[in-house]
Amino acid sequence: AMQAAKEYKEKNPAKDVQVWIAKGTFNVSTSLPLAEGVHIYGGFAGTETSVDQRSKVSGGEFWDFSNEVVLDGQNSTQIMSQSVNFNTETYIDGLTFKNANSSSNGGGIYALAKTMVQYCKFIDCKASNGGGVYFNNATGAKVIYSYFKGNSGTNGGAIFSDNSSPRVENCHIESNTAVNRGGGVYLYQGVITHSYVANNHCDGAEATLGGGGGIYLRDGGAASTCIVLGNTSNRGAGIMCGGNK
Repeated sequence: AMQAAKEYKEKNPAKDVQVWIAKGTFNVSTSLPLAEGVHIYGGFAGTETSVDQRSKVSGGEFWDFSNEVVLDGQNSTQIMSQSVNFNTETYIDGLTFKNANSSSNGGGIYALAKTMVQYCKFIDCKASNGGGVYFNNATGAKVIYSYFKGNSGTNGGAIFSDNSSPRVENCHIESNTAVNRGGGVYLYQGVITHSYVANNHCDGAEATLGGGGGIYLRDGGAASTCIVLGNTSNRGAGIMCGGNK
């Protein structure tokens, strides 16, 4: 379906293209390519006629859909990847990324410019950097109202931003781990705001600059109006600022 949507968008560049995915668990064996202007939505029962009709769990959080769509990387596959920068905002909305595994960067999603991740969950995803999401030169990218738990990486257990300026907003980032920097989040530029960052751990294995159990900030990375608690590391248990290296 995603490939067909991509081909349709290429032939009809002015049209808004959406991929709707109904409830279920789908095993992913090859990384799914993202395409500019092809918006991907999960959380459907199959009877809806608009995105707004998707049902949420009563008393749940923004990311808790009644008809959960799980993309399972089976501990061997990166789930989604972006190969070129986008010029228009492209949405990934209402999906659960689970058991992703990338030997490079971005277990759940490898993202470049203008990728907008919202109302998603990232659970038990692994990568070299950014077990859940990796932003690379990602101008104008965002991850909002999303949940990260049990993800891991060498740096940025849940989220890693490299030379980017993404916004991480209203996210729940809990019990993620990293070896060197940023058990929860590693931000090289970009900002995290109005988020809950708790019980993450970083070994801080790098001799000088390793650390940041909850958040590691570098080169203009910033944190604002967050709850940061119960995180652990040998340096900077909650937040560590690592300068320009």
